[in-house]
Amino acid sequence: MYDRTKDPNHWRDRAERTRAKARSARVAEGEKRKLLRVAAEYDRIAEQAARRLGLEDMVTQEDMVTGNAGLRDGAKAEIPGKVN
Repeated sequence: MYDRTKDPNHWRDRAERTRAKARSARVAEGEKRKLLRVAAEYDRIAEQAARRLGLEDMVTQEDMVTGNAGLRDGAKAEIPGKVN
């Protein structure tokens, strides 16, 4: 049986949806920071899931250097409290 919690794409999708919610104009600044931390955690879980499945090659060397490992479709890592 399929277990989506072991699927890296499940966690990447959750991270992207959470970042989209954080970008919403209706979210207070404090909530935005919390959502971005949750999204970063989802990205970390996606990376772990990929490693467990032997899919490390899903993360490119550039992603590792730029901090965008686990992100898809040109998304950039947003680190709460860090000025880009």
